[in-house]
Amino acid sequence: MSALLHLVWDQIGGWPGLIAYITGIVSVIYAVRNHIGTWPTNIVSVIIFGYIFWKIPDPSNALLNVLYYLPISIYGWWVWLRCGPQKNDDLPVTTLSKRHRWQWIIGTVLVSLVWGYLEARYKTDVKQPYADASTTVISIVAQYLQTKKRFENWILWIVADLVYAFYLFPAQHLAALATLYILFLVMAFVGARRWNRIMDNQ
Repeated sequence: MSALLHLVWDQIGGWPGLIAYITGIVSVIYAVRNHIGTWPTNIVSVIIFGYIFWKIPDPSNALLNVLYYLPISIYGWWVWLRCGPQKNDDLPVTTLSKRHRWQWIIGTVLVSLVWGYLEARYKTDVKQPYADASTTVISIVAQYLQTKKRFENWILWIVADLVYAFYLFPAQHLAALATLYILFLVMAFVGARRWNRIMDNQ
């Protein structure tokens, strides 16, 4: 039992990882509730994750957190707060138009394929390059759509979480992370249902 606990503790990154995961979970809970608190808690989470990835070392994921997730979270905080009709945390939940939805789908697939090809060719230490690339690209797009309160962000989170929880992390023998992403998957389903209800009530 002690060995299992140590394994889980190592997989989540010790105390910094635990804080990062807790703030990450709180951020998703806020997002599900359509609450602007999702952004400050996400900022704390991505800063700590950036530090963890840098120490591993995993510079690609460290830079992804610092150069994308951190600024997009600051941007999302501002959009939710100031870009609604009253400019006072009242941005409505909306959906993409059919044309834009297809543009995002095609773009996401194409970038995932190119990214996966580059990882397969130049990063020999990556064992699942296309799964790794696709989840990264899908997560990037989902985070951007969330800043705009587009309902489709939850669909993308569901797809990414499915791959993480049931393929990518199990293949990497990261059971603790797989379990965490099952939780994120459930929360994404709840978020989709709740935001759909919000749109009906708007």
